[in-house]
Amino acid sequence: MEDRISELSDDILSFILSFLTMRDAVKTRLLSHRWRYLSPPLSHLQFDVFTLFGTHGESSSTFVTAVDQVLLACRGPKIGTLKVRFGLGDDHAFHVDRWVSFSSAMQVEKIAFDFSCSPESCGSYNFPCHILPADKASHLKHLCLVSCTLRLSPKFTSQLNPLRTLDLDGVPLDQSGLDIITSACPKLTLLRMIGCGLPKIVCIHGQLLCLKTLIIHDSLISVELKSINLEIFEFLGHPRKLTFVDVPHLKKALVRSLFIYRRTSPICNALAKDLPQLQFLSLIVKDEVHQGTITPSQVLIPATFV
Repeated sequence: MEDRISELSDDILSFILSFLTMRDAVKTRLLSHRWRYLSPPLSHLQFDVFTLFGTHGESSSTFVTAVDQVLLACRGPKIGTLKVRFGLGDDHAFHVDRWVSFSSAMQVEKIAFDFSCSPESCGSYNFPCHILPADKASHLKHLCLVSCTLRLSPKFTSQLNPLRTLDLDGVPLDQSGLDIITSACPKLTLLRMIGCGLPKIVCIHGQLLCLKTLIIHDSLISVELKSINLEIFEFLGHPRKLTFVDVPHLKKALVRSLFIYRRTSPICNALAKDLPQLQFLSLIVKDEVHQGTITPSQVLIPATFV
């Protein structure tokens, strides 16, 4: 049977592909050489096992090959978002680095890499800040990393300047890395750090003048905040101490502690007193462990709070 569809122009074929799911669009590449390098006009790219294959049993090599093929065929001056979710480690760094380079070339504004469930035999993928364009040449505004590493260097701080949101989950972060973030990302409006093994004392001082939301999920740390435009603060873990120096615009505070010893319970009691401008205060704490049981403690919210 004669293939008349393949005789259509690239623009028309790409328009046809735009009505297909990512999985079906990938399958069309098997039809003929003519379809192999065609791509639908996409503004957002999301890759995971389901969107590419519809199953949960594909190997990592098959996955990265499929992503490579899609990105190679992508056309258009700009792509807004690149999301990848798969258990990848440093053994696939060559491929993932190329995806980051592709993002820079396509002026991607949001990168989200979720590499959780990667094999224990593999090391974590190290996000390559040095690949990103510097200063105004970069269009990256939102970066979300799960189960990666982020080895920050003072040499490449300008690559992070455009960031508006930084979301780190399971990304080890020491004091030097935290210092680089606070100094290199002056435009940050949201900073989220989940299970990052933060230093015992986390200091967020005056560098992040645009910061509106700070979310920390960690344990056994003290937090010192001096952020004049901060509006929302959330903490989950076991705080040793919470210090609010200059947060005149803080409106919403959420503290969820797995348990709090009696000697540190004044942390919660002092929140309402130290932050009279709060419009919403949520304290979820539990008393110290007694004979293997945990009993919820009473949380008092001032009557003026609504």
